[in-house]
Amino acid sequence: MAVWAVPAALATLQTYLLDNPDDCGGSWWRAVLREGLPWAVWAAATPFVLRSAARPDVRRRVGLHIAAMLAIALGFGVANGAIGYVVRAGPPNLTFAGQLEMAIVDWLPIAPLVYAGVLAVGMVLEGARRRRVDELARARLEGELATAKLAALRAQIQPHFLFNTLNAAVALARAGDNDGCARVLVLLGELLHQLLRDEAPQEVPLHEELALVERYLEIQRVRFGERLVVDWSIDDGLRDALVPQLVLQPLVENAFRHGLARRSLAGKLDIAATRVGDDLRLTVHDDGPGPAAAFELGVGLRNTGERLRRLYGDRGLVRLTGGSDGATAAVTLPLHTEAS
Repeated sequence: MAVWAVPAALATLQTYLLDNPDDCGGSWWRAVLREGLPWAVWAAATPFVLRSAARPDVRRRVGLHIAAMLAIALGFGVANGAIGYVVRAGPPNLTFAGQLEMAIVDWLPIAPLVYAGVLAVGMVLEGARRRRVDELARARLEGELATAKLAALRAQIQPHFLFNTLNAAVALARAGDNDGCARVLVLLGELLHQLLRDEAPQEVPLHEELALVERYLEIQRVRFGERLVVDWSIDDGLRDALVPQLVLQPLVENAFRHGLARRSLAGKLDIAATRVGDDLRLTVHDDGPGPAAAFELGVGLRNTGERLRRLYGDRGLVRLTGGSDGATAAVTLPLHTEAS
């Protein structure tokens, strides 16, 4: 209403100052009714025009916009002509139909310009709104990455794990294995540095994620020793594929907590990366308890599933299945080598 009050005021002022008395000149109330009030039609129609400008297919709906413009122009002309007839603006012998016809014909040429202006403003506002939404989405993803890092430290590098790792280092030192002790501490430092680094990207090449998992597994070997066997199966050409940071490590950690840690004998871990059509599938299989472990979805995997859905929509999936030979955690995401 505030915006459309401007042309209404200008039209009223022009009629009051310049037109002759028969056309409302010199009469404020007649000028306001005849020239100002009809602009309420555009004010009422503006929300609908702005809403149509927000539609993603706005440029393809030409016929609908033409029809809407003509309807608004007709409404404006009818309002102008009807009010003009009531306040006796124009020639005294002009009929009501003639008054309507004159008003419609006079204002029809300007209606497309006014409608196009409103539509353009709506498209600009919608573009700005979408940019704000995208910025909020990026900020949300960055926040979720930070949350995932903290969750990794809380749920995967837990105090008891740090305690056991440091105890193992002490035991190696007392046994005279200084090289082994140093190796454990170096690997632990590298893992913590990787998890705590600042300004980490949302996606990293798969080979970086594999390197982080390798450090994690080397530290776990201090705990499991010869009980741990790891088999890697990474398809050619996939090491440069981009994956969310910390997407594979929760799968491995879940296998330890709900699978291998429950075994008293040797345990095997199969880590694979394969191409399935246009998708990348990462799987971690353990030969632990199997079906029971398959339903123990940890916090790390739930967070991973939520991040995948936000990053890739329906193409980002986490699935945990079990069988007599163990449990398998699988992540599926679009295969790409450039940041989306």
